[in-house]
Amino acid sequence: MPELLVVPVVVVAIFKAKAVVVTAVKAVAAVIARVACYYRCVTFLISLLCSSTLLAGPATSKYAVERLEQSDGLGQQIWIPYAFETESMGGNGGIGYVHRGFYQPQMTAGATAFGGGSKAFAAIVYDYRLPHTDRLYLSALGMYADYPRLKAYAIPQDMLWPADEPRPGSNDSDASAHIESHGENNWFDLRLEYVLPSGAAKDKGWLKMQTRGGMLVSESPRKSGWNPLKSGVSVMILRGLWREQLYQGELARLDASSTSWQLGLHYDNSNFSPNPSTGSKQFLGYTADSNSLKEANWNFVEAEHSQYFYLGRGLGAKQRVLAVNAWAGYSPSWRQYVEDGQVYLSNTPIYGEGATLGGFERMRGFDTNRFSDKAAAYFGAEYRHTLNWNPADDWRLLRYVALDWLQLVAFAEAGRVHSEFNTELLRDMHTDYGFGLRAYFATMVGRMDFAISDEQAGMWLMVGQTF
Repeated sequence: MPELLVVPVVVVAIFKAKAVVVTAVKAVAAVIARVACYYRCVTFLISLLCSSTLLAGPATSKYAVERLEQSDGLGQQIWIPYAFETESMGGNGGIGYVHRGFYQPQMTAGATAFGGGSKAFAAIVYDYRLPHTDRLYLSALGMYADYPRLKAYAIPQDMLWPADEPRPGSNDSDASAHIESHGENNWFDLRLEYVLPSGAAKDKGWLKMQTRGGMLVSESPRKSGWNPLKSGVSVMILRGLWREQLYQGELARLDASSTSWQLGLHYDNSNFSPNPSTGSKQFLGYTADSNSLKEANWNFVEAEHSQYFYLGRGLGAKQRVLAVNAWAGYSPSWRQYVEDGQVYLSNTPIYGEGATLGGFERMRGFDTNRFSDKAAAYFGAEYRHTLNWNPADDWRLLRYVALDWLQLVAFAEAGRVHSEFNTELLRDMHTDYGFGLRAYFATMVGRMDFAISDEQAGMWLMVGQTF
């Protein structure tokens, strides 16, 4: 009889051991997810300190998101300490604050500061609806930053460049052709936006959307196919940018300071602007230096199109989406000529503006502003796999940041700059590919992308979907 008891005892022991292992795996996965979610919060703060990306380029439709899981309705706020280390900034520690739904339902405010290898402070107010209006919105970003090491792929001031060598930043240039020095990067970016009384915004300038599990459950602003009069949201943009950016080395110096303005028109006919699964977005923009109303010094025109294809559920996902993007830019004022065997440039956008590729937005496998010229073309595609599994279901502390979903992403990109806007832009294009992890927390998308190119491999932490 004792021998007969051995089998059931062993079976019970095996099942208990299996349960312990499964519990341990879930606990480890939850810890990893918690750490990942923490860094999704940091993405917003680092986005503030790296550039004016939160204001640059296309606007979004004005909306407030109500999470049906949240008993107190609209609004999320987070205080978060953080630490990070990068090649250009060194090791740093700081603290930040993000408040979605601050003062007004559609409004976001944030501020952060850090010190160590670098020092920086930034603050943002996003989508503030002006008093006594329903359609006029103001966004502003201010930043002061001092970095020990910054790269600039451009010809330094007071330096001649031989015509028989590729110009730094050109499509065929070598990655070693750059300035690397101590640098300052100070911004003040102001944007005024007017929501047109058409489509989904015909009766009201901002939308209220409801989500459950990060998925839209209320009526979508996408009422039909592409028709600005009947569907989607159209936004007119007037943007002013003051920038003081200085690269100061022992042998080279570059002053990329300027005051510029932009006029733009953005049409968003996607079903859910923060994380679209169907529909499209378009943007047309004209940017110029502040003196261009009297005399054209430099200017730049651009056009962008994004399209979203819903691929259904399955494979452990509650949503699968293919997102594609095409962008082109051209600087009519740009002049490049050769004299006495040397290359000269005039009437070009300041470094970092105009037809540039490389960085967190376009061509993520290359350094920021790695390529620049008179014209540029870019194509990108992303597969977005939103998981059914949410670690917040198993780890209650994750609910502090209102985590609704995690998303796995695979992407590929191709782009090129050229001295003219012609079919050469489609030849000998640079390419990269990679994968990423996205998280929807506090009604914002944070992303961590890892990209690989023939020049390098690198990781980007930013806020918002790429396109």
